[in-house]
Amino acid sequence: MVVIPNEGNWQIATNFLLSEAWTDFAIHCGRYEVIKDRLEKINGDLNAHQAISLLDDVSQSHTQWSVVYRASVGEIWVVMGRDYKQIYKIDIGFD
Repeated sequence: MVVIPNEGNWQIATNFLLSEAWTDFAIHCGRYEVIKDRLEKINGDLNAHQAISLLDDVSQSHTQWSVVYRASVGEIWVVMGRDYKQIYKIDIGFD
């Protein structure tokens, strides 16, 4: 396992191992680079619906699910099968 410290106030994960990239990772995962660039431009300041929209923008024809973790409010938002209008909200109980 390789831990790569985050430089922003957010986390990004795609199904790509950044630690194994021996050249510029944008070549290997354009989706990661698009998300990273957009978050940097807005200093990571977006709401959950905007985050879902960003995931929609970078989804691929074979994307099975997309997830937004709303840790500050104890929610996880999941989209299945690229149906970005149907968001499943899971309460992880931060009561």
